[in-house]
Amino acid sequence: MRKIMMLAIVALVSACSSQQGQKLPRASKPVAVNVDLSRCPALAALSGGAASRMEPVELPSRTGDPLRKFTASSKEQFAVAAQGGGVHCVDIRRMIAITGMKSHQNDRFVSFVWEGFQDRGYRSDGAILVDRAGSGSHIDTGGVPVFSPSGSLVAAVHQSPTAFSALQGFAVWQVGPYATVQVAKIEDLPEMLDWRVDRWESETCVTLSAVPFARWNGAAADLAALQRDHFVARRVETGWTFAPAGKSGC
Repeated sequence: MRKIMMLAIVALVSACSSQQGQKLPRASKPVAVNVDLSRCPALAALSGGAASRMEPVELPSRTGDPLRKFTASSKEQFAVAAQGGGVHCVDIRRMIAITGMKSHQNDRFVSFVWEGFQDRGYRSDGAILVDRAGSGSHIDTGGVPVFSPSGSLVAAVHQSPTAFSALQGFAVWQVGPYATVQVAKIEDLPEMLDWRVDRWESETCVTLSAVPFARWNGAAADLAALQRDHFVARRVETGWTFAPAGKSGC
């Protein structure tokens, strides 16, 4: 119960404040694209009484930012020009706060972190990774997606402070020429705060860290200054394993 209450406090504070090792096909050099929001599919009416977005996503304002060339947004949908010539759209009506938008892998991917509500009105959160390959697709990686050195794998770790998210654990996705597919998922992680992928040490080993509840005094702003516990996720013949980091890490 103590952990659940502390997680709820974090959520409230937050709301207020190819193959392995090979280079895969990526987007060509960015060019100006007309992202036509009228090509997005019609959306069904929202159920429940939860709030919905009142404004479009704030796109990067810096002149020359590649995201300005192939993204557009209304208050209901975020649209990305797909490499195959179409438009892929993400329903953002329940995503009240959207931050950290960036492009990856020569602009093949776009990611952002979000906070909002699920269809019953409970708070929810996650991170969207849009793949522009082909006709376009997107997945909710829960935590911030981090690419391996070759770009052929993506890892994320997440324990939602609100208990409603697409990922509650650690996961790995493989990037193919035309799609990004989940290849591993480990949900049995210690209950801790501020889980994150620190880095890929190689194509088969990821280092991660989090803050134990016992070190936290209740202020979300203090998390960045607290000592973190470290973990490693390794690819083995039978899949992926997860364990506390030894002295040598990976």
